[in-house]
Amino acid sequence: MIFQLLFAQNNFAAQSNILGTGVVTDEIRPHEKGRVKFRATWWDARCEAEIVLAPGTAVHIVRKDVITLIVVPAEDQD
Repeated sequence: MIFQLLFAQNNFAAQSNILGTGVVTDEIRPHEKGRVKFRATWWDARCEAEIVLAPGTAVHIVRKDVITLIVVPAEDQD
């Protein structure tokens, strides 16, 4: 059962190009690094859109650039 749940989550992420969902902890300005909490750890993150992501904003992680997560607002990908 647990394996099926993990497989379903990973399958959804693969189909949607979303690696996971996190929450902004330090403001992210366009093309500048901020911070997000993702899977109980904190990561540098960047958004390539011309928007500001405030703390508390839900984001989808769409890729990783070395140790920086590239994110988009969660409502843009739903």
